[in-house]
Parts: sequence; structure tokens; C-alpha cells
Amino acid sequence: MTDYKIHYKVDFSPISATHFDGAIDAYMMRFFEHRVLSDFAKTAVFGEAEEALRNPRDDDTIVGMWSGEFWGKLVISACRVYEYTHNEDLLGFLNQTVHRVLSYARADGYINSYKDSANVLPPDPDKTVPLMGWRCDWNWNIWCRKYTLWGLVEYAALTGDRDALTGAHRLAVQLIDELNEKGIRLGDTGTANFSGVPSGSILKPMLLLYRMTDDAKLLDFCISIAEDWDREDGKRPNLIRNALSGKPIHEWYPKSHLWAKAYETMSCLDGLLELYRVTGTEKYFAAVKAMYELLSAHESNVMGGVGFNDIFANASAWENAITEPCDVIHWMRVCSELFALTGEAKYMDSVERAFYNAFLASVSDDGKWGARGVRSSGRHYRAEGQSDCQYNHCCVDNLPRGYLNVTSSTVMNGADGFYINQYCPFESVLPSNAGSISCSDGYLETGRAILTVNAAAPLTLFLRIPSVSGKSAAITVGERRQAVTADGFAKLEVGAGVTEIALDFAFSAVVHEFAGTVQSYPTTDFRTDRWIWENKKEDFMPLDSMMDKPCAHITYGPLILAHSKKVGSTEAEMFGFCSIHGRGFAASAMPSACTDSDVLCRFTVRLTNGTETVETEMCDFASASDIMDNRDTKFFNLYL
Repeated sequence: MTDYKIHYKVDFSPISATHFDGAIDAYMMRFFEHRVLSDFAKTAVFGEAEEALRNPRDDDTIVGMWSGEFWGKLVISACRVYEYTHNEDLLGFLNQTVHRVLSYARADGYINSYKDSANVLPPDPDKTVPLMGWRCDWNWNIWCRKYTLWGLVEYAALTGDRDALTGAHRLAVQLIDELNEKGIRLGDTGTANFSGVPSGSILKPMLLLYRMTDDAKLLDFCISIAEDWDREDGKRPNLIRNALSGKPIHEWYPKSHLWAKAYETMSCLDGLLELYRVTGTEKYFAAVKAMYELLSAHESNVMGGVGFNDIFANASAWENAITEPCDVIHWMRVCSELFALTGEAKYMDSVERAFYNAFLASVSDDGKWGARGVRSSGRHYRAEGQSDCQYNHCCVDNLPRGYLNVTSSTVMNGADGFYINQYCPFESVLPSNAGSISCSDGYLETGRAILTVNAAAPLTLFLRIPSVSGKSAAITVGERRQAVTADGFAKLEVGAGVTEIALDFAFSAVVHEFAGTVQSYPTTDFRTDRWIWENKKEDFMPLDSMMDKPCAHITYGPLILAHSKKVGSTEAEMFGFCSIHGRGFAASAMPSACTDSDVLCRFTVRLTNGTETVETEMCDFASASDIMDNRDTKFFNLYL
């Protein structure tokens, strides 16, 4: 295997090494069981996705669909779920479905949900109006191929299966050769509005395959994609040059809500980081670091993600927020990769905020489904089957990857020691028989937890001090108490044997007032339309579920708190309130004495400004509206 020119400063743990425990892991294991491990998953979910490759239909009309993405996504997730669970039945099933899909290949290696491999360009949008009712320019041919390619590569990496590796290589080379023969620039393929970005996201699996095959053709293709994002003529999207310019994304070109697709753009950033590691070309790394800063400054939303319902259009300026789970998952991926390359704690702070809030809110409480859009109030937008599929959706199929990306970045290994990044209950086995580390419950509810280190020999630990820690935060080992400062790591030396480390991050409730100007937009405006989904009759959200005044929200540690009917909040309390915004309120929060609600964390919150005092029950945002079949349009609100 071709070695990297740039190695991680801090390495991810193997997925099998670190397991979460307690309520969060039980929550996700329900999802794994239903969506990956069960007979239903293998027959209905995978079966439907596999059929899209056996019987291609995505180009039955001039409007290209995307049912071909699902099988690859499912396989990527399932390979990682196997590493986490060591479920041998799952591994046997993966062998069967992979080899069936390999049998669907054309003589030249092409496998896809489009019958015509050369149908990679967008349709004439005027000709799609009779079919769609609007000027649609969808083509997802290469995007779908990307995920099939990645699924085959992931399985080959897991098992060493030579047939899967050969099939992936043939699939990749067929694409490159056909584009070259026809003189098609990759940036012109796919959906025109998105400027080739979905197709460009093939970087990541192509590079993984390059390292496994050492075929220079694959690397040359990837470099050509990246260099086309650093153009003198400024042709959209020009990701590298624009990122390095320092301009906010929504100012790069007019009407960013039409072209700046968040999920696909961050997939490209993930690919650029991989290309940096393979080639050592510094500008690729610099561009992604610059994008992190731009997204943090201009696209952060209140739920811990970035973007506004899968677009970059200055999301930080809007109080009402909706975020796509795919965006959250890929934001966490980019941040964790940046941490692995730099060791800078700010990236893992971003992962933590996204994980405990927007990500966990995306998973249904029964483990059977998930959200298409996570909203700041009302109810979440339930995912629907896509591209004539009943059991598959882009976000739902990606959720296992997001979870296991976080577990594998919880305890990481650097040349200088072990890095502890998350503090929900976990058990982690250290490499080379160095020992184990576990974490107790309590972090989210109180800011306190106990790390138990069982070391075969003395170890150096670096404990992330969350940016939300209070001034009195401290770490105690035996009789030794060490004050710590937020925004970095505390270095500890522990001896052989068992050591208990008491963590007290001194969390407190904090009131955050929205700093922008709140205004109402007509339903024809993209902000309103993408929030209420006016064209979605079943999932329509009335305008009065949106905030129309400046409001505030409360955080406790990394958690965003919310009112919810799950904890007894009334509609008047959640939507008919006089906002605390601008009225000088401070907040305190204590774990609630009431434990009969189905939430991860419940708090009794006390609000006071010296003359007024209000006490109210709130819960963690992720639990507030995770019932995906909920038809109640005023079920929760994180604003008050």
C-alpha cells in the first residue's frame, strides 16, 4: 500500500477499540439493529438499494435521480458497524451483497443505477418542466458511482477481498477513461447549479483506492479535480482559491443558495484533506483550514451544525434554523480530520457541539428512521424514501458513519501520548496492550465524570478541556488538584496500574441572545421555503412555528436546552412567550428531580434578572423532538 507523505499528528482509534456505553449507545444500537443488523435491514433496506444497481432506472427520464447512492452508503456504514460489533452474520451478508453487485458489472467494469454511463451532463432545465413542474437540472450519475466505488473499497479494506478491489479499480478506470475519451471536464458533470461539486467528491474513495493499487492514473485524476478548484478565471466553484481569499462563501458568487450545496462541498473538503496527505501539497490543507474558519464565522447554526438546510448562504445571520443530518455528519468528519492533522482542540469542540445536538437529534427514538432536516423549533422534518425507494434516504443511510466517526475519535493516539476528546460513558482498549481507559456517566448532566485508567506502564494523557468549561474547572488525581483552562488540553502523567481521574468542568447555564436582526420573509423566499417546505404537503410547517422576534437560547456545557412537550412544556410557554432577549436574564440549571420523561438529560432551569424570576423544565435539544412520526407542529422550541 502506498504510504502517506503527511501523517496524522494524532491517530484515530480502530473502530473496535472504543465503545460508548449508557443511554447514547443504547440509542444508536437500536438504530444499528433495525437499519444494519436485522433481517429487515438485509432484505428490505439493502435489498432495495441493491436492486437499484441490478436494474438501473435513474435515467429513465431526462431528469437524473440518485437511487444508486444508497447501496454504497449502506456498505460503508455496515463495514464500520461490523468493526464495532463483530457481528459475524453481518460480515457474511456483506460478502454476499458485495459479490452480487460485482456480478452486475458491464464488461468494462461499469456498475451504476444509470443505464447510460455517458449520461453525466445536466439536462436542459426547460425540457424538464413538464416532468417536474420547475426547471430541474439534476444528474447524479457520477455521485452514485462514487458511493458504489467507496462501498467496494471499504469492503476490500476490511476483508482483503481481491475481487472487491479489482471491481472497484475497474469501475474507477472506466469512469476516467470515458471522461477522457469524450473530452468531458468533471466540473461540467452532474447538476449544473452545483458546479460539479457532487462529482468532485469522488476524490476520497479514488484516493483510498489509489493507495491500495498504486495506480498513478487515479492520483492524476484526483489532482486534476483539485487543480480545477484553483483557477485564474474564477470559474465557479473554485473552492481552493475562494477559500484562501477569506471571503464568506455566500459572497463568492451571486445567489449562493442555488449553488453552494453544503453536504457535497464538505465531502470535497474531506477529499482535499486526503489529497494533502497523499501528495503533501500545502494549499489543499490551507484551503480546508480556511474553510473551517469561514464556516464557523458565517455558516454556524444554533444546533451545532453549519449551513441552512444543505446550503451555504450566511446561515449564522438567521435565527430560525434547519440543518440536514448529512451536513452535520460531514462537518464532524472535516473537523475530526483537521484535529488529527493539527492536534488543535477547537476542532474537537466543534465535533462535540454537533454530535450532542444536531446529530443525535437526527435519529428517531425508536431506532427505525431519522430526520431529513433538524429544526430549531416546531418539529423536525422527517425523512422520506428517495428516488422511488421506500426504505432508503441519503441522511438516514449516513447516520452510522457519523456515530462511529465520533467513537473512533474519542481516544486517539499521538506520538506524545493518548488524547481524550469526549467524556460520555465509554470503554476504550489502548493499542499494543498499553491498557484501557473508561469514563463514567455524569458529564452532560453535571460537568463531572471519572476517568479510570488501567495502564500496563506509565502513560502520558492529554485531556481536552471543553471550551464551555467554567473558570473553576479542575482535574483531580488522588490528592493532587490541577486547575485547567478552557480551549486546550491538560497534560497528565499516570503510572502503571489503576488511576482514577476526577473531572470537574464547572459547567453553568449560559444565556445566548441572538445578535442578528429578525425579519419575516415571504413564502417565496428561499429561507422561508426551505424552513417550512411549503411544497411538502405532509411535512408542511406553518409560518407561526417560526420565530418572528429576537430570542435567546440556553446552553449547559455542550448541550443546547429546549422546551418540549416531552417534559410538559405547553404551546403557550414555547410559542406565545415574551422573550427574555434584551431583558438582562441570567440562568442556572440543575438536573431535574423528575425522571419520568423519555429524554437524555432533563434540567430545572431558573431564570432571573433581579426583578423577575421564572422556573421551568427543559431537556437536551436532541431529545426534544426525536419522534419522527410526530405530526405536532408545535412540539418543541429551543428559543425563549
